[in-house]
Amino acid sequence: MDTSHKLDASRLAVVLSFFYAYILAFVLPIAAFKDRENYLVYAADAGSAMARYFDAGILAFLVNEPVFLLANYVLSLFMGPESVLSLLIFSFAFLFAYSMLGFNRKLIFLLLIALLLPQILKNHVVQLRQGYAVAIFTYAWLYLGRSKKWFMIGLTPFIHASFFIVGCFLVVFWFSSWARMKFDLKATVFFAISVFSVFLIFFVADLFGSRHALRYSGFDLNVSGSAFLFWSLVFAIFCFQSREWYAKHSFAALFVLVYLGMYFTFPLSGRVFESVLPIVLIAGFSTRGYYRYAFIGLFLMYSLIQIYIGLGQPLLGFASQSWEGALL
Repeated sequence: MDTSHKLDASRLAVVLSFFYAYILAFVLPIAAFKDRENYLVYAADAGSAMARYFDAGILAFLVNEPVFLLANYVLSLFMGPESVLSLLIFSFAFLFAYSMLGFNRKLIFLLLIALLLPQILKNHVVQLRQGYAVAIFTYAWLYLGRSKKWFMIGLTPFIHASFFIVGCFLVVFWFSSWARMKFDLKATVFFAISVFSVFLIFFVADLFGSRHALRYSGFDLNVSGSAFLFWSLVFAIFCFQSREWYAKHSFAALFVLVYLGMYFTFPLSGRVFESVLPIVLIAGFSTRGYYRYAFIGLFLMYSLIQIYIGLGQPLLGFASQSWEGALL
């Protein structure tokens, strides 16, 4: 690709990312989506939450997303709560969209579909803390050099707690790579750890004083098995890739196994998996030959099903109670 084509592709990614982020942040009403009241409270008074967690101890402070709270606190010194929320949504939605769309201009249509996938879109309309962390993780993973990459990824657990789990598996990945394990042995290790770690996650979270332990420990597990089948097929595709592909994408492939290992026992397996879903999709789009066609076919089918289900609900199922009643 010559320089002019590279510039055109980069400009297109910037323009599309801008409109994506602008619509999410400034066109769609703030009150239309679930959980926005809580985010407005954070934007108005993050300092009180920081003080409360710090009084509970340094561990409680660290596991309750202090970087997210600090960002809200600093911005609240200069603007009102709604402006803080809109600015954060725009900034991280733009960063995430550009990270995806700028990856490969030949795949820009598929990457645009990925941005509209409900599992990804909800990180920028409902699960905002996770969306902020996912944007930083995705950008760092795809574009930054080693030292900057690990520094930025190291911040993500302090924005959204799901990245503590992602980080633990990154440590396992580094160790297994250092030990020169082959992919099949890594896969066995990852799957085994994911199955047995479920019994420790809530215990450790509660021990450290994370509010997530209380909020989610009583959740009932209600799964159909369809997602398990879908991602099992995706992992099967990943098992037939080249050595060069594994050098770039093996962690993404292995995290599919983490999701499968937690699927039937951990109520937040999907939420954790969504934190790395963008790089899993990038890994799938980076396969070659018939495997790429197979992955794209699965992806399009999965996307259509997810969007079709969402279209039967107000705002794809993301509407707040007040707006849901008005829209119905």
